[in-house]
Amino acid sequence: INIRENMNDKKGLGYTYNNIGTSYKKTSEYEKAIKFYKKSLNMRMEINDVEGIIYSYTNLCSAHRLLGNLNIAKEYCKRAYSMAEESGFVEQTGNSANELSKVYIMENNYKMALELFRVHFQMKDSVVNEGKLKEIGKLEAGYEMEKKMEEEKRLAKEQASIQEERESRRNNLQYSGIFVFILLLFITIIFFGFRKKSPLEGGQRGVFSLTQKEQRVVSPRLVEG
Repeated sequence: INIRENMNDKKGLGYTYNNIGTSYKKTSEYEKAIKFYKKSLNMRMEINDVEGIIYSYTNLCSAHRLLGNLNIAKEYCKRAYSMAEESGFVEQTGNSANELSKVYIMENNYKMALELFRVHFQMKDSVVNEGKLKEIGKLEAGYEMEKKMEEEKRLAKEQASIQEERESRRNNLQYSGIFVFILLLFITIIFFGFRKKSPLEGGQRGVFSLTQKEQRVVSPRLVEG
């Protein structure tokens, strides 16, 4: 409490005072409970916490009812019920209707008690249905998220496949270029090697031919001699 008071945390103080009041109510210390419920109500009214105000009114109604202060209890319950209906707080409408029905039972006004008790059950069903709708909403949101993630995975996979194909094509082109370059280099080396070798082979053929001519000239001389 001291920390929240020093921080001027009025919303937090309203919540804390309310919890302390509820603790006293559970031990049947209703006067102390009312004291802290009022502190909670004051904090919540200062910051116009409508939902919190409704809770405080309902709790004050309950504590005064248990003390036997039925008129005060009924006044608090009516305020809570009216504010809850106007604000559209379904759960709080049901809770305040339930507390008010208990007050009417203690006053032997069973007609009003039954009417409010029906409201309580209607609101309870609405809360249950609202909870189911929220669960359905969560499931739908989860399903949509799952679909989105699957779609993102699929797109990422397709993108990776496209990138891989591009790299493969680029690599193939590079390899083809290197192969062509090596082939051309090999052909060039062979071509120039052949050209350098050709005059030597011609000279050898000339020497060989000359030797044959010399043999023809020499041979008759040898015969004549």
